[in-house]
Amino acid sequence: VSTVHDLTRWTAFLRDPHIGSAATWHEMLEPAHFPQGGDGSYALGLVDESHRGTRVLHHAGAVLGANSQMLVAPEHRLGLAILVNRSDISATELGWKVLDALLGEKLGPVAPMAPGATDAAGFYVHAGSGRTIALEVVNERLCFDHQSQYAPLAVDGDAFVLNQIGFKTTRLNLAGEGSEAVGGARRVRDDLV
Repeated sequence: VSTVHDLTRWTAFLRDPHIGSAATWHEMLEPAHFPQGGDGSYALGLVDESHRGTRVLHHAGAVLGANSQMLVAPEHRLGLAILVNRSDISATELGWKVLDALLGEKLGPVAPMAPGATDAAGFYVHAGSGRTIALEVVNERLCFDHQSQYAPLAVDGDAFVLNQIGFKTTRLNLAGEGSEAVGGARRVRDDLV
């Protein structure tokens, strides 16, 4: 449990870290390496990634009835701490919108959405892990749904590309219901989308 004051002190420190060695910071920002191959984007309490061409350190949290998002764009010397005491408002979604509004034209463009890509909305099962993947249409964009936090997907050839809001750039190849997975996930149901 934390406070806005604690989180703003933490964001100030992340903009200008002055405690610990370079090796400590490297270890803290080193992403997880999965035994099955590949890397995650989550390190030791922080996600370090690019959002529309800008480096962002971030971490979200939630408890029953409340949620939070901390975002830092070090090269812009910007830190945000958002705490919400409601479960129907997403601090994560709000935080990324505020970051986009504050940095505006300093950010790269939003990845384009291919026509017809929204037809892929539905529930999928990842071939390797068995994990359920939900894709939903939000504001006319196909999005990856992670605990009701929506990350827009771009289309690159025959794959969807997830490259923001807490996820390392990931290619997602999808197969239709009842068919074999093609390098990624197989649709299992679409009646809940």
